[in-house]
Amino acid sequence: MTQTASITISELKAHKPMPATGTTTEVGFGSIEGFVQLQRMANMFVSSTMVPQQFQGQQNLGNAVIALDMAIRLKASPLAVMQSIYIVHGRPAWSAKFLLATLLKSGRYNGIHYEFFGAEGNDDWGCALVATEIATGMEVRGPRITIALAKAEGWYSKNGSKWKTMPELMLRYRAVSWFVQTYCPDIAMGLPEAEEARDVIDVTPANDDMPEIPTTTAKEIASKAKLGRKPKQIETAPEEESVAVVPAAPLPEELPVEAPHEGPTDEELYAALPDGMPSQDEPGMIECPDRDGDKVSETFCRSGCRHYSNRTCPQWDWGI
Repeated sequence: MTQTASITISELKAHKPMPATGTTTEVGFGSIEGFVQLQRMANMFVSSTMVPQQFQGQQNLGNAVIALDMAIRLKASPLAVMQSIYIVHGRPAWSAKFLLATLLKSGRYNGIHYEFFGAEGNDDWGCALVATEIATGMEVRGPRITIALAKAEGWYSKNGSKWKTMPELMLRYRAVSWFVQTYCPDIAMGLPEAEEARDVIDVTPANDDMPEIPTTTAKEIASKAKLGRKPKQIETAPEEESVAVVPAAPLPEELPVEAPHEGPTDEELYAALPDGMPSQDEPGMIECPDRDGDKVSETFCRSGCRHYSNRTCPQWDWGI
């Protein structure tokens, strides 16, 4: 006979669950196990086309890991965090809408609203974010943002400024950003608001008082490497040392420079003759082709004429 086991309700209530055999690992950078789990989660996001481009692909796995860690710390949706991070000049920044949503979700304030003042269209037109702190019941008022402030800081006049086309929205965004930075900077985790980052970085003036430092560019290095030359290095001034001053030696007097010539000149040859320069009418005189047909004696020819020495004078029969 087969017996059927039956369990009463009282026995179910009295039953105690089995204790957990494993330990829960917190996902994040706190441990190796948590970091491994964080990478596994990030691998899913880098293969998705719903996340922004800077988080797609294995080459951006590091970006996804960092964004996931920020989402865990803020207790926010990883997709919302990735969609709200903007890269401004190589640095991450939050969107103003995400900062406001995080502020509303924090549970620290209620009655959050914008307070406008001044005349619209004038420089005194501005906005401030106002809220009531739940813990104390005190009203908290953020910094006042005005059009005059935007002009003084250079936000209004920079190229592509949205302060000219949508001033009301920019006043609201900047009021949220400054409220968070003033009263709850942990919500932003040290990151600025995206539009503020663009305004501040774009209008930062260059220091014209700094001297120009010569640098060697990569193109110059490559071109000189092909020619086998070393690039010019920037030399720093050596430290001053005490050196004995030695008086400079006097410069030698300038010597006259003589024009070079080959062998003795004709005048020198005539002067070396025993009887001086012979007369043009003496017998035995020949016309010298080197002196434009002037007549010279055989003694002159034998005393050093280069044509006679080289046996190239046409007036002599060399028997060649």
